[in-house]
Amino acid sequence: MRLVSIGAGLLLTIATICVPRRPSVEYRGEPVDDELAVSALSRYTWAWGANLISKGTKKGDLEQKDVPRPPA
Repeated sequence: MRLVSIGAGLLLTIATICVPRRPSVEYRGEPVDDELAVSALSRYTWAWGANLISKGTKKGDLEQKDVPRPPA
């Protein structure tokens, strides 16, 4: 029974870390920064900014309209 409890606890911990925190949010038609919309794992490993980095790599330079609005 103890092994089952430990296994369930580990699976619950993994699921909690990998579930997104909230849906993507827009404010007045502008996307809000995805930092709080991704899973805890992506947030603390800075993987949430990968889309912005790849957009900057493709365009060569980012403009203000390319950067999402920070959360209020």
